[in-house]
Amino acid sequence: MLKDSTGKTLACSIAVADSFWKRAKGLLGRKSVELDEGLLLVNCSSVHMIGMRTPLDVLFLDENYSVLSLRERLSPFKTASHKSAKHTLELAAGAAHKYGINVGDRIRLEVI
Repeated sequence: MLKDSTGKTLACSIAVADSFWKRAKGLLGRKSVELDEGLLLVNCSSVHMIGMRTPLDVLFLDENYSVLSLRERLSPFKTASHKSAKHTLELAAGAAHKYGINVGDRIRLEVI
């Protein structure tokens, strides 16, 4: 479960990619990503959308899960990075706007 710093639930199904192969595969092959799901890329500061079928919102996070920058509706076949990011969170396109996520917000992950 993904919550913002106020405790508001942002997404319910966040997968964790904590190995090279899981990060490399990411969300490839998915026809769509629902607004309540996403993928946390651990120890990752860049993403590629090569082979993706749908745009994503990409949040670059520091070690405390604070949002350093975000790219909304990153299109297939594009890349994005943030040099000092520790983790990257991929969400469905439109999720950042829907949930009011902004630079400086702190994200809290809860295992349920």
